[in-house]
Amino acid sequence: MTAAELTRQRLLDIAAVTTMVGATGVDTLLLKPGTITRRLRVHTISGIEDGHLRGSSGIHDARVQVDAIAAVRAYPDALTAARELSEAAHGDGAGSGLAFFSGTVAGSPSVEILAIEPASDPLERFLQEEQEYVTVSRDYRLAYRSH
Repeated sequence: MTAAELTRQRLLDIAAVTTMVGATGVDTLLLKPGTITRRLRVHTISGIEDGHLRGSSGIHDARVQVDAIAAVRAYPDALTAARELSEAAHGDGAGSGLAFFSGTVAGSPSVEILAIEPASDPLERFLQEEQEYVTVSRDYRLAYRSH
């Protein structure tokens, strides 16, 4: 699993997130044009695999970006809708969301997340492409162990 896929899986385990966007409302990298109402998009910014003289340590360190997106046509106050989704994904800072979570993420095989740490403050943007939407973006540092 990639860092973005691990982050996506963690987001789908957060009840506050799935209440807002459902089980299909978290994407990695690409969004289908014209289908955005409120969604999360995750993509990897950078990553490195730690190692030593005998090879890989099995520990990966990556930086991921999580964009909370809300369409202006779907929400009269799209900025508030995007902020609420970003906060649900971030959590209370004690592991309820992404911020400072550690634990196992389901998959085949399961992966141990050593830590997810915030790496930026929220960045708010308005985008006008095929449709107008607002994003609230946050970066996270993800340390995980592959088996």
